[in-house]
Amino acid sequence: MSLYLCGVAFAPIIAPHLSERFGRSSVYLVSLPLFALFILGAGISKSFAAVAVCRFFAGFFGGPCLVLIEGTFADVWSPHKTVTYYSVLSLASYVGAGCAPIILGYVVPAENWRWTQYVTLMIALAAFLLGVGMPETYPREILRTRARRGGYTINLAKAESGVTFAEMARITIFTPLAMAVSDPVVIIVTLYLALNFAVLFQWVSRAISTRWSMSILTALVSYIFDAYPAKGTLSALTLMATTRIIFAAWLPLVIIQMIMGLQGQWAYSVFGFLAVPMIAVPIILFVFGPRLRARSRYSAPTMSNGSHPMSHHVDQEMQMGSMN
Repeated sequence: MSLYLCGVAFAPIIAPHLSERFGRSSVYLVSLPLFALFILGAGISKSFAAVAVCRFFAGFFGGPCLVLIEGTFADVWSPHKTVTYYSVLSLASYVGAGCAPIILGYVVPAENWRWTQYVTLMIALAAFLLGVGMPETYPREILRTRARRGGYTINLAKAESGVTFAEMARITIFTPLAMAVSDPVVIIVTLYLALNFAVLFQWVSRAISTRWSMSILTALVSYIFDAYPAKGTLSALTLMATTRIIFAAWLPLVIIQMIMGLQGQWAYSVFGFLAVPMIAVPIILFVFGPRLRARSRYSAPTMSNGSHPMSHHVDQEMQMGSMN
């Protein structure tokens, strides 16, 4: 689990740049088969080292699919639908995490541990078959494809994720690191989501807990979309996603020692004690959010128009492309 998540942690950093250069469909159709191959490799491996390597690269190549689905939904639906599609994504994450132990709890005793990989492989193949023939959704790639087929050139505005390696590194590496120590809103939201995601598979067992954590996850991500312009949103989401994945990868490495050293009830209660201060997060954002955003150098100048700045930018490009 931890090695797999360590591989996934690279996805928020590299996936936006791959998507910008090749479109979303191409990334899906390359990433998912590679993920499936390494899952198969883990299932037939004969040594722990081989399993570890395959699990890491399964996460590395499968990660872009997890990241780009958010962008695909944003391509298809308008900004005011952000809460709706994030609710679907959140539900899929929690349902998957909840169903896996139930399904494999029957499969593994009947077969062996390798079927944890084979079942995953079956699901990956089904997803790939559903995705074959999926049309491109990224507006900039659609315009570039039209230009190539039509034999004309098109001048697009600079990509929000950067063009040069220096710009790409700044937006998805250095700016997120700077936000992690300088932007209170991003720091608060990142810590909350990291705790929420890390304990999902170990501590959250009641339906009401899952429901509330899903609701707050959706609300906080939507809040970040509204609070920052396109580049700031990309940097903030990169930090949030990478941090919560790293936290989730770290926890399985220490949870057994915690249970053995503190006993079950106290070990699980530690996460409850850590969660208590997080109750104040929505209140802090509601009361002090405008003041904190005003002080941030990454914040959007206004949140009153109810739409994300990138949406206007993309709409203009689509109009220009259709006129050409």
